[in-house]
Amino acid sequence: MKLALMLSLAAVVLISLNIEQSEAQLGRVLVNIGRKIGGSGKPQQHFPAHKSRKTAEDAARNAGKGNKPVHHTAHQPGQSPHYHPADRNGNIIKDGSHHQYPKKQG
Repeated sequence: MKLALMLSLAAVVLISLNIEQSEAQLGRVLVNIGRKIGGSGKPQQHFPAHKSRKTAEDAARNAGKGNKPVHHTAHQPGQSPHYHPADRNGNIIKDGSHHQYPKKQG
């Protein structure tokens, strides 16, 4: 009985070590593709606010090295419309940036 308990505890320890190692590897992968890891251990998000739609679009285009940015409307109430930088194929560059601009007052 003691042996079975000790083997179970050893398995739990090995599994938890493997999970921590996997999370660390994920963090390295995210940093390698441009997303830095914040203090919480999660990827950082970047939400620069711009004065106009044009300046937000230009900033996203510059971040995407001249490629046409991807536009998103506000996803939920209280959020702002924004642009994401894109690669040459039009895919969002997964760096966590959302170049926001004010909603039209209407």
